[in-house]
Amino acid sequence: MKAIAILRILISLPLLGIGFLHLTGVEPMAPILEGAKLPLPELTAILAPIAEVVGGLLLFANFRPRIGALFALGTMAGALAAHLRFDWADEPPILLPIAVFVGALVILARGGGCLRGCAIPKNDP
Repeated sequence: MKAIAILRILISLPLLGIGFLHLTGVEPMAPILEGAKLPLPELTAILAPIAEVVGGLLLFANFRPRIGALFALGTMAGALAAHLRFDWADEPPILLPIAVFVGALVILARGGGCLRGCAIPKNDP
């Protein structure tokens, strides 16, 4: 379960970092979405970074990690679509959204794991 917990933390970091860059306008998302010709770029440029940060926080805190993984899957699907349709100069490599997407699938299937002292509830009759 430690490996899952480490994976959960590792995939939360790019979600938080890149999400905050998009939210603060340091790395605007609207031009990327417009260049990729994805639908509703103005609305998506607001909602997608919020989803990235919320998903990253849920994963990092191990609070409802499967819901955080769903947020990660949605945002990384959009990132992959943008990567495949549009080549922007300051992009992270396509391997990053692929890695986060696969990691989120693992978290969705296995849960968030724990770093120490996992409490396993006993089934009392």
